[in-house]
Amino acid sequence: MKIYQVLIVFAFLIINSIFIKASEPQVNLALNSTKEKESFIRIENRINQIKSTDKSTMSNLERSDLQYESKSNYSKMANNSGGGGVYLSGGAIIIIILLLILIL
Repeated sequence: MKIYQVLIVFAFLIINSIFIKASEPQVNLALNSTKEKESFIRIENRINQIKSTDKSTMSNLERSDLQYESKSNYSKMANNSGGGGVYLSGGAIIIIILLLILIL
């Protein structure tokens, strides 16, 4: 009975860590210098500008340029915030569960 309880707890923790995902990068508020703060604010303002633009009158090339710029800005924000993580594939989760069953 204890084995099933332990497996349920581990499965719950693993599933929660996989499915919890923020829609936008989380920002570390403890930025080191004013230079980093200024660059972060500049990137954030540019992202808000891109979101608010009317894309219906733009050509395909202009839209793709905005999309590329938006993606690069989001990656810069994520890199600056230090938001890393551990990602497990489905196969890795199955192997971990099987190892837990064998050990316990």
